[in-house]
Amino acid sequence: MWARGRVAPDLEDSLSIAVRVSLLPELGELGVVPASHVDEVLDSIVDVGDYIMMYLGLRWWTEHGDTDRLRRARRRWQASRSAEQGWGGFDHEQRGAYAEYMDSATAGYIALAEGDSAAALRVLESLSYPNDESPFERWKAAELLLARGDSTEAAQQYAQLFPDMLDYGLYPHWVQIALERARLNEALGNRDVAIRDYRFVARAWRDADEPIRQYAEEAAAALARLGADAEN
Repeated sequence: MWARGRVAPDLEDSLSIAVRVSLLPELGELGVVPASHVDEVLDSIVDVGDYIMMYLGLRWWTEHGDTDRLRRARRRWQASRSAEQGWGGFDHEQRGAYAEYMDSATAGYIALAEGDSAAALRVLESLSYPNDESPFERWKAAELLLARGDSTEAAQQYAQLFPDMLDYGLYPHWVQIALERARLNEALGNRDVAIRDYRFVARAWRDADEPIRQYAEEAAAALARLGADAEN
C-alpha cells in the first residue's frame, strides 16, 4: 500500500521496524511523512547500529544537508567491520565489503551535502557495489549529471536502474526513478522508453493519496501528449 502511494493513518503501528525504515525516507521525500518523524526513526537505527538499514538514510540526510548525521553514520560503518551484530546474515567477508562500500558512499554524500557536487559525482561514479548494484548511488549520479547538463550520460545511468522493474515488486523509489527517466527520455526524443516509464508511473500511483497523485497525473498527461494509452 505504501509503495503505491497510499498511507493509512494507523498503518505505521502494524509494520515492522525494518519495513518502516525502508519506506519512510522515500515517503518523507515525497512529502507524505513529516521530516521530524523520518529523522526520529533513522536516529534509532543509527543508535542500535543496524548497518544495513542505515544505508537507507544516506539520501535523506544528504537532501537535508545533515552532515552531522552523515558523519555519525560513517563513523559507525568505519567501526563496523569487527561488529557481529547489526549485519543480519552477512559473514565476515561480506561485512567488510559492504562496510567499505558504505564508508566510501557516505564520503560522496557528505561532499554533496556540503555543496561540492563535482567531488560527490566523482565518488559516486567510482563506487563498485558488492553485488554489482548501487541503485541509490547510481540514481544520485544520474541526477547530478542531469543537473550539470550531461543529458546523454545521465540517460545511460538511468537506463541501468531497474530496467525490468515492471516484472518485479514495487517500491516508491522505483516510481520516482521511472518518472525522472521518462521526463529525460521524452526530452531526448526517446519516445518508446518515455512511454514505457510514464505508463509505469501512471499505473503505480493512479490511486495514490495526495501529494503523490500529482505524479500519476503528470504521467497521464505526458502519455496523452505523446499519443499513448496508459493501459497498453
